[in-house]
This record gives sequence, structure tokens and C-alpha cells, in this order.
Amino acid sequence: MAMLTGKVPDYTGVYRNMACKPIRDYTDNEIFVLPEYLKDSAGYFTYGAGKIAHCYDTYPEYDTLTTDPCAKTLSWNKYIVFPGGEQPDVKAYGDSVTLGQGGLRRTLIPDSMETKMWDYQATDSLIAFINAVGSGADPACGKPLMLTIGYKKPHQTLYIPEKYFSRYYQDSWTSYPYRKPYNFPEGSSPYNGIVMPPQPL
Repeated sequence: MAMLTGKVPDYTGVYRNMACKPIRDYTDNEIFVLPEYLKDSAGYFTYGAGKIAHCYDTYPEYDTLTTDPCAKTLSWNKYIVFPGGEQPDVKAYGDSVTLGQGGLRRTLIPDSMETKMWDYQATDSLIAFINAVGSGADPACGKPLMLTIGYKKPHQTLYIPEKYFSRYYQDSWTSYPYRKPYNFPEGSSPYNGIVMPPQPL
């Protein structure tokens, strides 16, 4: 909120993760959100995707009533929403083989599922939009662009493609004793911990 509005919490009334209600319901003070300002005062076409505000799936400052993207009110001309954390098949797989415990559940999902993840699809949607503008189409109403993407990872749910885990990754968080050296495996690059100088024997 501080970044989007340029105002401190004392002004906006937002001191923690917001409950899902419109931004402007938190304060009686006047608020301008950055994409709203660029859209209405500087003539930009504003495109948002993913987790930009905390409750991105319900109140992203997006006018859902106006069908013409060039005439939208509020902050965004176009906004791509990805509700529910992840797509159902990614979530179903992750829930079925989850590791960890409690609020730290995690799953190494097959690499083939990466293209189904919301962050991946948000990126693809912006790339497709940029390519459409570059090809001479006019999805941006002839205006300069403000493109914004909010990645949810790393964030719960912690369902991550296997390829992002080192082959030395320790699956159990409760293994004991844990006696691996600081820089394991020895000589790895980049360093994955504190590297001790040579020690006397």
C-alpha cells in the first residue's frame, strides 16, 4: 500500500495484511493509487496481473462493470486475476503428496506442471500483450504502457517444480543430527552458506 499510494500507514490506515475489502474503505483520506494516477492523469494504459495488492483475487482496484478497456475507471485498464492460490490440478497434486508440516507444507511438483502455475501464466499473459502491441495491434488504445506483475512465489502454497531443488536438498526438516558443513557440497558455487576459512589442525 505504501508503494502503490505513496502514503504511510498512518495516512492509509493499513498496518497489516488487509482483510478483503476495497482499498478506499480503510481511510477517509484521499488516496490515489499509482496505476490510477498514470491512467487518468498521464494517459497510460495500465495492465496488472497476479498478486499486486494483498487481496488480488477480489479487490484489485479493477472496474469489472465497464466492458471497454479504454474507458475503465479505477486503477487498471486490464487486470488478470488468478484466484485460489493455484490451478486445481496443481493444488490437487500438491495436496496429495505434501511434505513438511502445518503451515510449512510443501511439495516438489513435476516440472511439467510449471506452465500451469499462476505466476507462469501471469508472465505469459504479459508477454502475449507486449507481442500484440509490438506486432501493430492496438490492445493498449494507442497509449503508453504501465505493465505490472505480482508474483506469488515464494508464498504458500509452497508447491514448486522439482527442477528448482538441488540434488543435495534435504527433504526432512526434522533430520537430526544435521552435520553437513557450512558450504555443502564442498566447493559448491555459488556458496550456499557461510564459508569458513582454512582451520588449523
